[in-house]
Amino acid sequence: MSDTICGWHWHRASAEGGTRLALPTGSMPVAPESSDLDGRRLARLAFAVVLAQQRLANADRLRRDFDELVVFDIFQASLERHFAHRTNLRVVILARRADVRELLAAHDVDDQIARSAVFADDLPATLTLNLAQLRIRDLLSMSVGQDPDPSFQIALDSNWVRAFLATPIIDPPGTKFLYNSLATYMLSAIVQKVTGEKLLDYLTPRLFQPLGITDVDWEVDPRGINVGGWGLRLKTEDMAKFAQLFLQKGQWNGRQILPAAWVEEASSLKIVQHPDLPQAKKDSSDWEQGYCYQMWRSRNNSYRGDGAYGQFILVFPEKNAVFVMTCESYDMQDEFNYIWKYVFPAIQSDPLPANKKATAALNQKIAALALPLPAKTVASPLVKSISGKTVSLSPNEQLVQTMSFRFDQDVCHLTLKVGADTFQIAFGSGKWAFGQTSKRPPALTQMAKAYFVGLPASKVAGAYRWKDANTLELTLRYLESPHSEVMTCHFEKGGVSVDFRNSADQKTKTLKGTIAENGYKPARLIVRGDDMGFSHAANEALIRSSKGIQTSIEVIVPSPWFPEAGFEKG
Repeated sequence: MSDTICGWHWHRASAEGGTRLALPTGSMPVAPESSDLDGRRLARLAFAVVLAQQRLANADRLRRDFDELVVFDIFQASLERHFAHRTNLRVVILARRADVRELLAAHDVDDQIARSAVFADDLPATLTLNLAQLRIRDLLSMSVGQDPDPSFQIALDSNWVRAFLATPIIDPPGTKFLYNSLATYMLSAIVQKVTGEKLLDYLTPRLFQPLGITDVDWEVDPRGINVGGWGLRLKTEDMAKFAQLFLQKGQWNGRQILPAAWVEEASSLKIVQHPDLPQAKKDSSDWEQGYCYQMWRSRNNSYRGDGAYGQFILVFPEKNAVFVMTCESYDMQDEFNYIWKYVFPAIQSDPLPANKKATAALNQKIAALALPLPAKTVASPLVKSISGKTVSLSPNEQLVQTMSFRFDQDVCHLTLKVGADTFQIAFGSGKWAFGQTSKRPPALTQMAKAYFVGLPASKVAGAYRWKDANTLELTLRYLESPHSEVMTCHFEKGGVSVDFRNSADQKTKTLKGTIAENGYKPARLIVRGDDMGFSHAANEALIRSSKGIQTSIEVIVPSPWFPEAGFEKG
């Protein structure tokens, strides 16, 4: 069983198209029956969550609103609540796209990007026919025509706009669907080019403030453009506001924030993912119902914003309700299957009779949902011998150089040196140690240039346990992200091996090292010289072949030959 759970929000629009009432969380102000939500079915849903924990992850809370009444909340009970209510979206959600029409008053969705002056400085010298025909509409509907998806490759570049426009467009734009996060980035770049403002800055007075959304940040590319396709961080309940805004046809507190016609256009089908797919397969998949403008169509005549690992913003027009989910799931269709089996039929239009037994059962299930702690274990005899010592790790792609441990009253204080950065993180024994770190959280996009640059430190919770006398396990949860990571240290005679594993890619990377005062003591400084053109390559090879080099200096002089300057151990 996994040690994480999932969180949901339900909302229903009031008769006046108003918003929800902000009530204290962690309570049940009204019985589900008074909100037309069948408590018995919700109890089964909660039970299903317990059974499905291996697929549901790092959750925030479960809430449904009906005519401004909170029905119930589910929290990660074992984590402090004020830390656990911010989610990191991996996809730009509805607000940005819905504001495109107002923003680009001089640019219709059918305008061709290459024929406008927006990116004149970044266009390739020769325009292909497909690039010349690429429209804003094709960016919105993920039908650019590039194949395969170039997002990960382009994100390594220093100029994403230029790299995107230089990427071949294989199919005529608008004819084939292929999910392309850099298409969304290009929409963000258009906003910034046209308005002179970052997308986040443009939206703040026009969208976020009217909806009462604060404490928002967004990742940028190397040139300071909001990445668009991922990295927008805001609270889960604020995600629900976007959904309810669309449910209410763009209206909020009596004000028309978005044109109703645009809401309809943006949420209607624009392209089918796989037209030749057998109908039976289409009927069983929420990824084969068609795509809109940066939104997906779903079964049961619904539509959604959709982020990696199960960040869902679902709008149920026929139920006059919305459903928002924050999760870390590796089978997102399975999450939808639970929604259609338990949530959708539980939302009913007719009042239900009071059912105290069902409400009590629901409360019991909710109370049982928690984020379990790693079990507290007896301290290893190694604690005294490794406390205060430094582990030097062999050269590695992750650039992890050293780890040191200090144990103090059921808290392990880890100092981790990665590249030029040093991070200090606390881990509790039988309890979570809360704090924050500038260490970047794991993510699908962590290799992108400028990843997490300029964003605030991450709030974290750490816990440790001894799996056996020689194995120390450190669990670190990023509380504003669905992700976590585990460092498992195996102490052996004369050495240490450390397994690094994060929940984003689920891959284990094992690094070897030594405790500084034991055995081999690596060279701390190498100075070498050689003829120009060879020195750098030789120096890199020497670093790779040696263990634990902390500093390397190259000497390059314009002479035919330069002897070795020396090799010093110390």
